Amino acid sequence: MFNLNKFIKEVHENAVNHGWHEDKRTFGDIASLITCEVSEAVEEHRNGKPMIYVNKHTEQSDADGGYNYIETDVAYFDGLKPEGILVELADVIIRILDYAASLGDDTYKEIGMDFTQILELKHNYNKTRSYKHGGKLI
Repeated sequence: MFNLNKFIKEVHENAVNHGWHEDKRTFGDIASLITCEVSEAVEEHRNGKPMIYVNKHTEQSDADGGYNYIETDVAYFDGLKPEGILVELADVIIRILDYAASLGDDTYKEIGMDFTQILELKHNYNKTRSYKHGGKLI
């Protein structure tokens, strides 16, 4: 079974190991980075890109500017960077989880819950809300 708490720690450790926590970031910095990832997903959609693909550079430039887009459902791309709408949305989640982990255990002890419990709390609340939250259009 997938262990979200373990995954959150792995995401944060990877970010630390790759130097993303050497400088102190404000909450505004983090929120901006999350927003950038959402914007990247929107751009993928606007450009008609698939949900997930890889760029395989070709020797001769083609109509797509020298890249051959390969759609795939394979989890590992032989070292090629995965791209696409869902990949950018995954980056949103990774940024959020990294931030949640960066708050440290003391924060969660003070709150009395871990991040997964907060997710569950919010989801359970959402289940009680009225249809379209009482008439919202979008």
